[in-house]
Amino acid sequence: MGGRRRIRNERVGIFLNEDRRAHFGNVQCCGSVHACPVCAAKIRQRRAAEIDTAVRAHLTAGGFALFQTFTLPHDFGDELGALLETVAKAFRKVIAGRGYLADKLDYSISGTIRASETTFGKAGAHPHLHVILFCDRHLSPREVRTLQARLFGRWSAAVEAVGYRAPLIGLCPIERVTSRGVAEYVQKLVLTDDTNRRVGMEMTRHDLKAARRQGKTPFQVLRDFAATGDCADLALWREWERASLGTRSLTWSKGLKARYSVNEKTDEELAAEQVGGGLVAELTVEQWNLVKGEHLGTLAVLEAAEDSGADGVHFWLFVADIRRYKRDFHNARMLRAA
Repeated sequence: MGGRRRIRNERVGIFLNEDRRAHFGNVQCCGSVHACPVCAAKIRQRRAAEIDTAVRAHLTAGGFALFQTFTLPHDFGDELGALLETVAKAFRKVIAGRGYLADKLDYSISGTIRASETTFGKAGAHPHLHVILFCDRHLSPREVRTLQARLFGRWSAAVEAVGYRAPLIGLCPIERVTSRGVAEYVQKLVLTDDTNRRVGMEMTRHDLKAARRQGKTPFQVLRDFAATGDCADLALWREWERASLGTRSLTWSKGLKARYSVNEKTDEELAAEQVGGGLVAELTVEQWNLVKGEHLGTLAVLEAAEDSGADGVHFWLFVADIRRYKRDFHNARMLRAA
């Protein structure tokens, strides 16, 4: 996990962005967008900004954009790795062949951005895709419905071809992306107002979102395990780590980044960047070791900074120091008793 080793001769800083998201400075990063809460927050925030840049430019130039979700039926016990592979293969079939070439011509589709998201619920793992379609002309409501049916038809056929049940078109909605939707998003842990969200955040910041329909995102699973120690949550997290390794969370169609002057940077490069924000607290070497010594302490101290700023960090360190003293005292007693 990144964000646990400080840069030599530097103090670890805790910074708070304008959106009240906390992050560390002067720490080494692993660049994992799937399994590292520290690196994922930085990477996904930048990816969200990149998407917003492209969507804003496209709409400002008179373009038209659609946001579609692709899901597939699943059951408890279905292997996550197989589900992720099915989702990826099925979408490749959606955008391959004569059918998609006809779609591009009929609806002036000039590019796509797709994001993979996974939640966990009572029916097991639920991987799905969010896709932005860039169209170079405005589509009528009837054209939007027809395009949805054509895309869904190929998606459904591809899902059934590998042995899964036919998906429901109602669970694969399509909606228009408007400039209002891009500009007026309010970043919350639970997205309750679907008309006021920034499309880049919706596509990328799965670490912030609370899953719908009683499900949990992978980072919610991790937080729950930290809070309760539930072995079922640990098993889900381990499954997510194994299955997501080597997969892509975000894919732009060829040429789309260049068209809207979006820089090409790897996840590792984004994770290593200093993303600014106001300094909330600097940690001594002893305090940083205390943070690392606590179970998921790097997450907890960032949450304290987001909730209460510097006072929250200092109070968390005070409580953690007491917990460490009690552990050391208990261990010393056990050694004397032995």
